[in-house]
Formats: sequence, C-alpha cells, structure tokens
Amino acid sequence: MKNYLSLLFLTLALLTTGCSSDSDKSSDGTTTLKSTVSGTITDIAGAPLSGVTVHAADRTTTTDEAGHYLLELSTEGNVSVTADLLNHAQNSHLVEVEDNGDTQLDMTLVTIDALVTFDASTGESITFKGARVTLPADGYVSADGTPYHGLVTAKASYNRVTTLAGEQAFPGSFIGLQDDGSTTGIRSYGFIDVVLVDTDGNPLQLADGTTATLTFPMDPNIQERPATIPFWYYDTQKGIWVEDGSATYDALTDSYIGDVSHFTTWNLDAKFDGARFSGCLQDITGAPLTLADLYVVTSGWRKHVRNQDDAGSFTFINVPSNLEMTIYASLDGLSSQPYTFTLAPGEVKQLPACLKVDIDSSSILATVSGRLLYSDGSPLSSTSVTLYNDTTALTTVQTDSNGSFTTSEFLRPATAPFTLSFYANLGTSATLIEKNFQLHPVQHNTDIGLIVIEATHIIGCVEQSDGNTSFDNTGTTFSFDTPFGSSIRGNSIYNTNIFDLYILKDFGLHDIYAKLTRYSQLATAPSRVASISSNDTFLYGHSSFTADRDTLDISDQCILLDPQSTPPVTVTASITATDPAAALAVVYSSYTNYDDPYIYGENIVGGYICDINGCTLAPAVDSASFDMESNGIYYIMQTSGDCSTSSFDGSINITINHQDYNLTVDGTGYDAWAGFAIEFYQGDVNVITLDKAGGAGNCDM
Repeated sequence: MKNYLSLLFLTLALLTTGCSSDSDKSSDGTTTLKSTVSGTITDIAGAPLSGVTVHAADRTTTTDEAGHYLLELSTEGNVSVTADLLNHAQNSHLVEVEDNGDTQLDMTLVTIDALVTFDASTGESITFKGARVTLPADGYVSADGTPYHGLVTAKASYNRVTTLAGEQAFPGSFIGLQDDGSTTGIRSYGFIDVVLVDTDGNPLQLADGTTATLTFPMDPNIQERPATIPFWYYDTQKGIWVEDGSATYDALTDSYIGDVSHFTTWNLDAKFDGARFSGCLQDITGAPLTLADLYVVTSGWRKHVRNQDDAGSFTFINVPSNLEMTIYASLDGLSSQPYTFTLAPGEVKQLPACLKVDIDSSSILATVSGRLLYSDGSPLSSTSVTLYNDTTALTTVQTDSNGSFTTSEFLRPATAPFTLSFYANLGTSATLIEKNFQLHPVQHNTDIGLIVIEATHIIGCVEQSDGNTSFDNTGTTFSFDTPFGSSIRGNSIYNTNIFDLYILKDFGLHDIYAKLTRYSQLATAPSRVASISSNDTFLYGHSSFTADRDTLDISDQCILLDPQSTPPVTVTASITATDPAAALAVVYSSYTNYDDPYIYGENIVGGYICDINGCTLAPAVDSASFDMESNGIYYIMQTSGDCSTSSFDGSINITINHQDYNLTVDGTGYDAWAGFAIEFYQGDVNVITLDKAGGAGNCDM
C-alpha cells in the first residue's frame, strides 16, 4: 500500500520532495502538527463557488463567497481532499501535507447532468449526454444498512477527460490499484458519478447482492475499442482508483456496458505499461524557469501540474505509451511551443530541448469545438453558435447534421473565460441558451464536449371530431399553458395529423392548445389577400402533459379538434393619421404571433379594410366599423403617404357579449403599425393592445 501511495504522489508532484521535520511540542512533550490545506473551488467557467463542503481526514469546512476554503489538519503525509456541492458532481484529489506547511489545492466542480426522483420499488433508467444508469427495483439501503423503501433522488453526471470540463472534473490521478494490490497507469474512456439520497437528503447505497448497470458512450477522441475494459471506482479515503469488474463493448450502440455493486465515481479505464520522460524549462531570456504550469495531453489521459524546481527541471512517470502525446508550459500569460512525441512501453526519454516560455498567449490562434443535443438525443442541427468574450463576438459557426461544430480560428482573448450562445426551439419561441466556459490555458483547441438541453420531446397527433385526420394544405398552431398569447406552429403539420414539439423539462404539469384554421380564399379579394371568410372553419382542442422525461408520446390519444362557437363581435375603430394624405388600413392575421405582423396568413393590403365579407377599398380612413367572428390579430397600418414620418393614433371600442373594451393605439415611426388581439377559448375572452414600430419600410405592403 505504501508503494502505490508514493508512486501516486510522484505522479502528482513530478519530483519527490522531503517533508519538513519541524513541529511544535506541547508541555507534556507530545508533538502537535499545524498543517493546512487551502485553495479555491470554481465552476467550469472559473467562477468561484460558495457553500462547497470540503473535507479531509477529520476536518470539514465550507467555501466562502470567493470560493476559498482552509482546512487545519492534525495529520501529515498523503491526504485525500473531497469537495461536494448540491447539483454538482463531487471532485477529490490526493495531496502531500507537510507539518507546519500550507498545501495549495484548487478544484473544479461541474454541474450534474440529471436529477431524477423515482420510487425505489420500480427503479429507473436515467439517460444523460449519451450515458445511461439503469437502477434496480428495490435493493436500496441507508448508511446504517437498513433497507429503504420510498422515493429515491439520483443525481448523475458523465464526462470524458478529452474535454476541458472532463479534465478539470476528473478525480484523483491516472493511477489505479489493481485486484492483486499493485498499481498501474490507467487511461480513461469516460467517467460517471452517481449519488443517491432519500427524501431527507440522507445518502443511500445499493444493498448487498444488488447491482445497477452503467452504459458509457464511446469517446470520439479515442480510436481503440477493446472487447472489455476494467471498471474502476474512486476511493475518496485512499485517494486512488480501485479496480472492480469490467464493461463489455457493444458495437451496435458504440458503447461499453457493465454492472456495478455500489455508487461513487466510476471510471472506464484501460491499463497501460507506463513510460517516463524528463525535460527542462526556460524563460524568455533562456534562463532556467523555476516555476511554471505544465500540461501533458493525450487521448484519455492528461496532466496539469505546477512545476517548482530551482534548475527548471521536470520529470513525468507512469505516462501512456504508444500514443501521440503533447506537452506545453505556461506562466503569467506566456506559453511555450507545444512539443509532440510518442513513447514506447517502459521507455525513459529526455526531451531534446528545453520548453521555452516566450509566446504571448493572447497572440495564439484558438478554436472551440463541441456538440449540441436535446436530452432525447436529437441534435440541434443547422444552429448558429456564437462565442463571446465579454461583449465581443469572437466567431460564429453553424452546427452540422449531428449538432457538432468547430469554430474557425480566432485570437485568444486576454481573459480566458468565454460565453457560448445559441438558440433552441423550446416552447412558444426560440430560447436563448448561454453557457460559460474557460479556454484551455495553452492547448490550441478547447473541446467543450456535449451541451445537452434538458427538454421533453412531445410527440402527438390531432384529429377532427368526425375522425378525419386529413388536413390537406392547412396548418395547426399550438400554444402552451394558455390559449391566449404567442403560439407556435408544429412541425409544419400539412397533409398529416402528427406533430412534435420541445418544451423545457421542468417536471411540471402543462397544457397544450391546438387550433386549426381552414381558409376560404375570396375570389373578390385582391391577389395578396388570404382574407378571413364566412366560409372559414376554426377548430380547437386541448391536452395536458407533464414535462418529466426526454420523450413523451401522447399520440395514443389524439387531441380532438371541435368547432367552437364564438359570440359575434362588433369592432369600432376611430383612428386619425398625422399625414393628411395618408391612407390607413385594418389588416387581419389568424396566426397569433404578437412580435411580427409579417407572417403567414395575414391580410396586408394597402388602402383596404378586410372583414368577413371581403376587402373594401378605403383610400382615406378616419374610422371603421366591422364585425368579427374569429380569434386573431387586427393591425392598423398606414398604407400610403409619407411613410418616413408615419404616425397615427386613436381609440378602438370592442363590444363582446355587451361588454365594452376600450383600447388606445399609437403608431409612430418608420413603417409603424399598431392594433389589437382578440382571442376566445371555451367562453373566455382575452383582449390586448399591440404597439410596435418597424418593418419593411414600404407603405404599400
């Protein structure tokens, strides 16, 4: 046991250093140790995390607002330090603690990928970022071994060390304790962290004889696919990966699958015969560099250490062989040219030249790569992704059909954090998603891995009350949670009754409203008018669902569309144009999008007023009165005159079931428009005023 700990320390610290023999003695002659471990806990973007529980040996503390922690220990030697925070995957590292010394250890915590509550009697299968945890029905115990029956909450995450997040979140070092008690170098194919708790937040484990199944998606940056790979769990007490079982490769899913008997962080690692190499560091003048950060990178294995040596020398032991490896050095915004090499098994190599840290990091070209997915595995294809540093856009790229992207090269900003921004089609509109990351300190490309949008993919269907599922060339619009407000169109529901939509997975109960409009084009209307007609048909339907899973198929019971009778509505509009030569028009849209009038189905006709009987020429409108028998948006627009100074205002009186609604509209600005929206649903009425300026800049729309 002592041998593997010494070996592990050498891997972490590069060079063996002696422990201080200084100590304080109490009055009775016993030795009192005064050693500390301190550092900062941050997220993947480098932001400090407060309230993190940090414990080592017999001491526990929490981080302050700056993410800083300090542990005063009564021990020395190798100590395992573990950090844990709600909704984050835990991280843990082994450090060498000296008597009367302060050991520095910074750690990064990544957010979990899944948080699921289930009944212990039924079990659960949780999928996240292509990984899967299949939890058994029954077989759970509390910390004291008592059988547990009730609700279980599982938090789970998956990472691979070939991404920056995975590199920083990887617990411990790449050293494993084998079944025979010896140590070996290990190369990670990915790691999964799972924590189970009861309803009070107390930890749970699998009972003896009970197993769960883990599925690891294949890391695309690793080419080798052996038939089996050993499983390793991280022992937070010993600070080392421990071999326990194996996983089998499944070519059909390009993944590794295996069973585990308890939960901690599980790592899928291939063993390798370690090699060793040494080198030296120089500053910009060619003098030995006594302090620098060293980064060694290969697929499935990487190291970052702070080298401290008076001669600027360094040594790495137990590194992978037969793999192309790259080493970099950096300090205070400067970095070295990368050096790439391959080692034979057991080889001891001296690098041919010192790494000279003389390149301004902000002058280095960089790229960022990643992949965007919905949680059901569907890619966000053809999605525009923009990288920002502060408010400066660095580069923009489109995702491919798999949701993958790699940016073009850009100059590294002086500050490493960046924001990745894109839109996902969720709910009633495109939702802006922003994720914060850190550029790799010296590596050319930063692979951020998978970004998964936790959303429920709703698959359903609509059907008319007479059983008809043929909708010809008509379309159905949907809205969530309220029949009033901005609606979305399904997946272009033409000639089919099937639809699919995404909504954020919030585990809440939601309502979906469907509306089908069948248009009857009036032969007397102008050519660009798809006017509302007395022959038009409006059908409505409603369904409820819970957004608690990746995919929800509700097509076993189609949303039934029925005609809805609406009370006759008389609209009286009195509006005045500032420009005496201007003509105003009332235009209609059945598609409920309050943000943009220039959409499918509207009647934008210069100088015309349209009602259910057709469109009438009105070259100079001061007021208008017409009947309405449909939900929809009605716009008032200037259609002639000086549009560069377009301006109008006035009042609108709407009478519904003897109830008056008085609205005031104001349209000012270039190609301005204003108006109102009226919607009915099962006897309820909603009336709102619309006010907006801007558009195509053409009076005669």
